[in-house]
Amino acid sequence: MTAFYGIWHKPDGLIKIAERLRFRTEVLANELNKLGVKIVTDRDAFFDTITIDCIASGFSSADWLLAEF
Repeated sequence: MTAFYGIWHKPDGLIKIAERLRFRTEVLANELNKLGVKIVTDRDAFFDTITIDCIASGFSSADWLLAEF
């Protein structure tokens, strides 16, 4: 399936998808930062995943945070 996805979108399409995904992840990280959420992930080294420190951000646990969303 992955091969078909790559064939369909071609290299330029995959680059556009990756850039869009990276941009949206960065927007999310910036907005969470504005809300006082502590981002653990290195700002220069993430792509589509960020890690937050729940306790340092004032949440009782990761489970509590997931239940809220």
